[in-house]
Order: sequence, then structure tokens, then C-alpha cells
Amino acid sequence: MGCIKLSILDEQYKSGIKVSSPQEELTPDFCVLNVRRDIVVKYVDPTGMVVEGVSEVSAMRVKNEIHNSFQGEKFSALRDLFQLDGNKMKQIDEGAFNDAISGLSSDEKALANAYFSAINAPETHYVDMTMSYETLNSKTTTALGIPANMKGSEFDAKYGAGANVPYGTGTLSLVVMDSKKQFN
Repeated sequence: MGCIKLSILDEQYKSGIKVSSPQEELTPDFCVLNVRRDIVVKYVDPTGMVVEGVSEVSAMRVKNEIHNSFQGEKFSALRDLFQLDGNKMKQIDEGAFNDAISGLSSDEKALANAYFSAINAPETHYVDMTMSYETLNSKTTTALGIPANMKGSEFDAKYGAGANVPYGTGTLSLVVMDSKKQFN
């Protein structure tokens, strides 16, 4: 199974929130989903997670970012497979997936396979994709051990563009989509 590790801008380790600079390789226990096109994919972990938004808005943003990872006509069949079922990404049929990735480059197949594996895995990976002006989801603030009603901008200023922590049998990831931090 698989989930994609990303570089998250910031070298702070506050309140148990793990963040990493873009220059670092991430450790095996630090894993977030590729939900920002401008974040560099560093590593694919074979453990995987089901992908679920912490809200309908976050779920739609996750789906849109996955679709944005595969732009152009040659990816249309692949994009059609990435759909929502409530707040969760729908399970993907392996045969349909293999048909959709035939003819793609090895790098394109690797990224598609990481999403496929994460979506079809038994564990759940919650994703909170928020804007700086929005209040973080209560599931997110509880998991991160930060004050309730914190805005994305407050998190961004104090901790950086995102974080990932263990949650239940999987993880919970936060991404401040309009972070003021610059990724180099």
C-alpha cells in the first residue's frame, strides 16, 4: 500500500507536531498525502491509508488536488477513477486502474499507484485542507493538541504550512493551502 511523504516547510517541533524543512528526508513515521502540487514528493511508503477528508470541503479539495496532479487528456480515464463517497475517496477497481495507467511513464504510474494504494488500504488517513482564513476542524485541533478554533493563518505562523500526526489506526494531516511559507 502507499502514502506519499512530503517536505513540509518549517524546522520547528512544537506540541508534538512534526514538521520538516524541504531539504530533509522524512522519517518513516512522518507521512502526509500529496495534496499540494507545489510540495516536492520525497518518498513513497508501502504502508498506505484510506484517504478521508475531515469535512466535505476538505474531501473535495483532496479530490481536486489529486485531479490536478493528472492534468491533460492522457489522464482523463485515470482522473475519472478518483471520486468521492461522502468524505472518503471511493475504492478503485484494480483492473480499471491498470487500464487507466497503461501507456503512462514510470513516474506517472508511481504517483498514480501511490494514490491508488492509499485509497484502497484498510487504514484511514484523514486530511484537513484548510485556507488561512478558515477555522481548523475540531478533529484536527484535537489530534494536534492545539487550541480549538485556531485559524489556518495562526497555525501557519506558529508551526508552518502543515503537519502530520498518528490518529486512530492511521494519521491525520493538515495542509494550509494558501500558506505564506514559500517552498524552495
